[in-house]
Amino acid sequence: MSQVRRRWLFSFYLYWGIGTVFAMLFAALTAMPEVGVKNIEMVYFKTMMIFTKTVQIVSLFIWAWITYHCAYKKRGTKWLMWTLIVLPIAAFMKFFQLFISNSPVKILLFHSVSGWIPSLFGLMWVSAIYYWINCYRLRKENLALKNASKPEPDTAS
Repeated sequence: MSQVRRRWLFSFYLYWGIGTVFAMLFAALTAMPEVGVKNIEMVYFKTMMIFTKTVQIVSLFIWAWITYHCAYKKRGTKWLMWTLIVLPIAAFMKFFQLFISNSPVKILLFHSVSGWIPSLFGLMWVSAIYYWINCYRLRKENLALKNASKPEPDTAS
């Protein structure tokens, strides 16, 4: 296994592991019931939030499996290119959504400056950048392998 593939696999596990922890933390914080909630609509809202967060976590695992299978196992380049385009857009959308919304994660992030949640958030950003760089390198390597395996056209005739 080449150094590029080893680094990509490490960054893949790091990025998706931290992303999963952060998604589960966000799901737990947004689905926590308030004390003394007796309103049926609030209970319905909380149930829908739990369902939505569960669907998001399941889709996170599906996306991770597709990325691993297409980029690493099949040595493809198209899904890596898609990841290189979508990852920065999604990361900045999450970042700005965090500042716009009044989510519990935002409250915990800004009110617990010395806690572990800001550290996890910063680690998530660092791992996303490291993962993006390694996706770029793996795409280059997979493209080189794909081009090397193509037969040369016969120009002698």
